Amino acid sequence: MFAVAEGAYRAMLSKQLDQAVLVTGESGAGKTEAAKKVMEYVAAVSGDRPSLGTDVNIKVTSACT
Repeated sequence: MFAVAEGAYRAMLSKQLDQAVLVTGESGAGKTEAAKKVMEYVAAVSGDRPSLGTDVNIKVTSACT
């Protein structure tokens, strides 16, 4: 899971394009927790880049509405 998050983050930086991570599974498989961990990881590694971190937060927030 963290390797996928790292790959998406690196692609976002190198290509300067939005990235998406699709989390699938059966009911009760932990999709919500996995998605939270991916978002926490991206937020943590982008901590030195305030504008990127804010951008990630805005996109996550808007995706949840």
